[in-house]
Amino acid sequence: MKKIYWLLASIVLVLIILFVACDSWSTYPPDGKYGKDEYDGDLTWTEVSSSSGWVKRYKHASTVFNDCLWILGGYGYQGMHKDSYLEDVWSSSDGVNWNLKTIDAPWHGRTGHSVVVFDNKMFLIGGYAVDEDAENTHETNHYMNDVWSSSDGITWTKVTDAPFGERAYHSAIVVDDTIYVIGGRRNGTYYYNDIWSSTDGENWSQVLSDVQKVILGKRADMAVTSIGANIYIQGGYTPDYEIAQVDQNDWKKIRIFDTENKTITKGTNPGNSYHNRALMKMVPYDDELYLFSGVEVRREYNMDSNEVYSTWTYADDTNSWSLDSSGSGFGPRYGYTAEIFDGKIWILGGWSYTGSRNDVWTAEVEE
Repeated sequence: MKKIYWLLASIVLVLIILFVACDSWSTYPPDGKYGKDEYDGDLTWTEVSSSSGWVKRYKHASTVFNDCLWILGGYGYQGMHKDSYLEDVWSSSDGVNWNLKTIDAPWHGRTGHSVVVFDNKMFLIGGYAVDEDAENTHETNHYMNDVWSSSDGITWTKVTDAPFGERAYHSAIVVDDTIYVIGGRRNGTYYYNDIWSSTDGENWSQVLSDVQKVILGKRADMAVTSIGANIYIQGGYTPDYEIAQVDQNDWKKIRIFDTENKTITKGTNPGNSYHNRALMKMVPYDDELYLFSGVEVRREYNMDSNEVYSTWTYADDTNSWSLDSSGSGFGPRYGYTAEIFDGKIWILGGWSYTGSRNDVWTAEVEE
């Protein structure tokens, strides 16, 4: 009996040690490296809602359509035997009051997808789909290359299975009546360094040459936005980072894709204090690009480091980066979305050190 008691006690002790050692939010490493600096930059941040009507989630998609904010899908753990891969669609005209459009969109539970507004419709592109009502098989859990459209968020029509291949954690953006799909990965190991374009959402063609693909680099979960005819691409995960086949300083440099000339170039290095990051967002605001917090490229769960927590701005006219603040206005976070709406920057959901979130934040420069 004593042997059994000591055996059980030893097992419990080992489990406690493992739990503490694996707790990414413990006091190790020291606070000097992983502290949370207060935001002291040019933006004024406001928490519009601490708990919105939609399920807490991250790695979802959002957009602005018909004078409303929209949020679509994502992953939100709701307990065992519950639907955590979400296929719901919500809209809001003020970011506070949200309306459920559908809880069961036909594109099934989806994460790592992209949504753009084009031709008076929302287009949902690719991602990782899980049909949790079906048997867990390769056919029901899959990286996707499908394209869906909707004019109301309720009724969705499948447009095509695009030729750019199954992918998730890519980016999609619209510039001058053209949809562009950039990068991404599939099966967790294969990363893309391509750009595809479409003028109707159905017919797609590659844009970059092999030489230009090398300049872009294989990447996923990067930050992408646009000003005028230029698309700006920053950071993200890359397999080459892990095996030291990419210069880490070079990876800090923003890539600029000129949609008129179909060329891609490298911008300025943000400097030694900028640390490579992924799962962050970048938006154009007040004549600059604002780059927000994310995670280390090597460690997804390390978002609390000052190095990936800081806020940066990029000036397009001088091709230079500046540190806006060592802090973040909405806390350590990744897998959120960012939109420009009603003259403000909006941050929706994501994963923080307390888990997935359903809060909403705004930022603006007060005159």
